[in-house]
Amino acid sequence: GRWFADVGASQHASMLLSNVTEPGGMLRRRGRDDELSMRRIFAEGDAFAAEVQRVTPDGFVSLHTRSANKYGRLSGDGMCVTVQAALVRRARHSFHAFPFGVSVILGANGRLWVQRTTSDSLAAMQPVRHPKLGVAEEASGHGQERSAADASPAVADEQYVLEDDLEARIAIARTVNCLHVLSRAGIAVEAATLAAAVRWTEARHLKPSQVTSGEHDVA
Repeated sequence: GRWFADVGASQHASMLLSNVTEPGGMLRRRGRDDELSMRRIFAEGDAFAAEVQRVTPDGFVSLHTRSANKYGRLSGDGMCVTVQAALVRRARHSFHAFPFGVSVILGANGRLWVQRTTSDSLAAMQPVRHPKLGVAEEASGHGQERSAADASPAVADEQYVLEDDLEARIAIARTVNCLHVLSRAGIAVEAATLAAAVRWTEARHLKPSQVTSGEHDVA
């Protein structure tokens, strides 16, 4: 048995039942009964994270989700953002936990998953530190320059897990809109640029809706 998945390529990717780890981390020999109950693992319309196992010379892609703590069905408080695949830089890590309560999976196919970071999911993520902004601002009344981070001490401290539902939804919306702005500006989408963009909007106390309004040049 196998699934066929839309990965944004010219043809669908394939994922064998034997290449999928069941919920709970179980990986075993599969039989006919397992094939009949495949929708228990993935059903039509599900979004999931997987790793490319092999690409054939004619462009056929094989996937697997053998690492249960990282790959699998995506659910809960999350949103999918699509950008040009060329903007997503190759990196050692694709799963990132940011210090504002949001985790992002940077898919090499340009599909990015933004979700609320939980205590359980944090272990599978690569922590990202708050960047120091390099935007020089003139201190009022003085001829000195200081960074935007120094000028705006009210920026939230590093907090990888948000307990408040409203704060988590706002953080997700802010992150999604920053990704849209980076994509629209043709800026490489990676952990560093996304963290800097979110930090920039936080320093200026922008609401998520203001990030994409055009009134502020985030990029």
